[in-house]
Amino acid sequence: MRMYTLFATNVEYTYKNLFCSKITAFILFTTIVTIVFPLIVAYRSRGFWIKQDVFYEQPQIHYKFQYLFIGITNKFEEPIICSNFLEHKQLLNSFDRCNSIEVEEMDINEDGINDKLIFRLHFDKNKIELHSITLLLPIDYQLSTVCPLRMQSLITVQKDITYPTEQMQFIGDLNIKQKSPLNCYLNFEDTSYNYSALTLKTINDYDPFNMFKIFSEYSERKFATVFGNSYTFSKPGKSSTFQLEKLPITEMPKLKKKLNLVIKHNSSDETASRPTSS
Repeated sequence: MRMYTLFATNVEYTYKNLFCSKITAFILFTTIVTIVFPLIVAYRSRGFWIKQDVFYEQPQIHYKFQYLFIGITNKFEEPIICSNFLEHKQLLNSFDRCNSIEVEEMDINEDGINDKLIFRLHFDKNKIELHSITLLLPIDYQLSTVCPLRMQSLITVQKDITYPTEQMQFIGDLNIKQKSPLNCYLNFEDTSYNYSALTLKTINDYDPFNMFKIFSEYSERKFATVFGNSYTFSKPGKSSTFQLEKLPITEMPKLKKKLNLVIKHNSSDETASRPTSS
């Protein structure tokens, strides 16, 4: 039998709720927790699975206005030793022949961090021929962003001289040498090597001029500064005076960006004055 539609109507159901309902807040919260929060954790922890990483930072480096110069001559009983360390000056006697010391630290780009260091040393040879020189310049080294670090380190120069020389110049970079990664902790500054590099660990039979022990202990450090990528220029001559000059020492180490420096310092044999920075 055939059927006919006599009447039809639509039934509409309307549900109303507040825009900021509890369920909306819950969904928004779970979205943040499940998506945004892991990204924040990954960013702050520098990766979930990264065990080692390399970062670049511009270090703060300051010359400590101290020095130790040892020159071995053809008269082994008459070396040339110049220093303003108290423990050295008490033993120098007549070995100190240095006339003047000049130090200049320059902040080339005026960003408040030193870029170059120039060190000049003048002394009288008095008809003595130099066979080798050793120069040690203590510095303060500081990193402050990713891996806070503060240590006392050295700028070192060693050179054998095979012919009469009246002037030597050294140009190079100050780099950092690492044997193991730095331990990075927030709000913790590593001060493991924040002591003088010229202070020996073993005080028995202490000899402030024992370069072998000083360099041996310095080489055992997990991280230290080294004077590398260097060039040496010498001027032959038999002048009664000798000039040693370390020209711009810039820094571009693996663990940081560039080094910058600005200071002027003039000193005589025993006194040193630090001028006001401009």
